[in-house]
Amino acid sequence: MNRPELLDRLRLASAFLIGLTLPISVSLSEIFTGIGFVILLAEWRPAEAWEQLRRNPVAWAALALFAILGLGTLYSTAPGREAVRSWFRYRELLYLPLFMLICRDAKGQRAGFYGFLGGVVLILAVGTTPLYRPLAHAVGAVIGRIPRDSAFGSYITEGMLVALGTYFFAIAAIRHRKYRKIAIVFVAWGLLYAVFLNTGRTGYVVLIIAALMLLAQLAPRRFWLPGAALIILAVAAFTFLSPRMHERMMGVGRALEGAPPIAAGSQAGGYKGNAGHQANDPGQMDLSMMRGDAISLAQSSANSRIEFLRLGAEAFLQHPLLGTGTGSFERTYAALAAEHHTLPTSNPHNEYVLIAVQTGAIGLAALLVFFLVLWRESRKLPLWEARQAQVLVLSFAVACLFNSLLMDHKDGHTFAFLVSLFFSGAYLREDQRRHHDL
Repeated sequence: MNRPELLDRLRLASAFLIGLTLPISVSLSEIFTGIGFVILLAEWRPAEAWEQLRRNPVAWAALALFAILGLGTLYSTAPGREAVRSWFRYRELLYLPLFMLICRDAKGQRAGFYGFLGGVVLILAVGTTPLYRPLAHAVGAVIGRIPRDSAFGSYITEGMLVALGTYFFAIAAIRHRKYRKIAIVFVAWGLLYAVFLNTGRTGYVVLIIAALMLLAQLAPRRFWLPGAALIILAVAAFTFLSPRMHERMMGVGRALEGAPPIAAGSQAGGYKGNAGHQANDPGQMDLSMMRGDAISLAQSSANSRIEFLRLGAEAFLQHPLLGTGTGSFERTYAALAAEHHTLPTSNPHNEYVLIAVQTGAIGLAALLVFFLVLWRESRKLPLWEARQAQVLVLSFAVACLFNSLLMDHKDGHTFAFLVSLFFSGAYLREDQRRHHDL
């Protein structure tokens, strides 16, 4: 085996291992990402790399957003080191073009995609079996805390990834007759996990987006309205059938209604006796109290996000053009929180608010342009890749309303890598746009 062949195989292996470890461990994925970048350096093909990226608007949109955040450090109200550290938290935007070079051909894209699906299967395997508890404690020993309602440390991220993985498996079941049975098994497994085990509401949102997009992508227009109604009915049914989904959505509903918080240990939603009195069964009372606490926790989370949005918008309007600089959010928000007698935060759980406060309308426009470029470029992909890319982009753009996904390392890293799987060399595929293999 000559040197170019060896490096090519190592590149494919790194793509697979990055995809596999993304849902599992940030540290491991960073290690394999670094190995992938070293392999690119060892290949040393600057002319080819430049040709690959120079006409790819996705790469330039990511770099432009990263550059604007960098300029924000120059006028930030935060200390210089803190501003630069916050800027570095968006390094996945810088990684994205490099991921595109690792996954620059069909083999690399396939390797990375299979790796990602393997990571999703590991989440399902660990999260739904007796492996969860011992592995959770092992993970806790590494990260310093026991993962709550998750297999590898983040129930929000894992809910999103399982929802996306379930959609990808559904596409595989439709496209490939050879793998249809096993793909259907993973679809059913993913749905059960997402609805009955995961507590991340972002995962529910992504699952609904995937279902509606699958309907729009595959069904004739005359079936869109009844299909959407059926999806809404299914969501309503699962909200009552799944205790976890019911608790989380009840909390959201109470927050939107402005209802007072449920007192800790209360029996809200508890069981009633035949005469309408509270049941005397201690087991039922304990379950009722646990459900009341879960609803209260979900309501508190939703209330916090509403407050972050309200004060974040006020902070943005005080400096609407350029914001207060990269890394300044915590200080800017703390001043407003003190005025309104509410708690401060360093993370508004909303990427749009976070970037708007720090870099103003210019940074917010750059973020929106980034998503718009992704959507536009998806139309140049082969039909099935276009469909999957659009679900990825729409899911992430909507999820950024509830989480700071670009800033959060695991989420931003995953998104940048998945984008590279679909959009590296997108401009080369125009002739394949309507090719598919139903």
